[in-house]
Amino acid sequence: MKKWNFYNFLFLLAICFSACAKDDGNESVIDEYYVKYEYRIHGSPNYTNGINVIFSNENGADITTNYKISVDSYTVIGPVKKGFNAKLKLQATYTPNPFAFPPLYGQISVSKNGSPFVLKSSGNNSPTMAINYTIQ
Repeated sequence: MKKWNFYNFLFLLAICFSACAKDDGNESVIDEYYVKYEYRIHGSPNYTNGINVIFSNENGADITTNYKISVDSYTVIGPVKKGFNAKLKLQATYTPNPFAFPPLYGQISVSKNGSPFVLKSSGNNSPTMAINYTIQ
């Protein structure tokens, strides 16, 4: 009876070691990136057409959102691949007083393979602010 248990143990041990195969490094890993667009618009709601926020989505197409009030917001897109060109543009579309454009601030951050987001580009300007970053 003891021999049978000993052989069972050896059999299980052999299975465990055969299941733990080494990675031979031949598999190519494709990195996944996520892009975080952050934007801040501070001003009064006196803009007839508001502020346009334009950013590129996962497919590279431009997405436009219009805000008529102050906003602190962000949008995350992904996954995207190396070579993706992230673009963010904030644009005041109309104000009755050309000196009353709101301050516009934006930034682009990137996360690679689930790591924390890292700031890659930022800018502030008025009445238009535009930044971009190409993932390398």
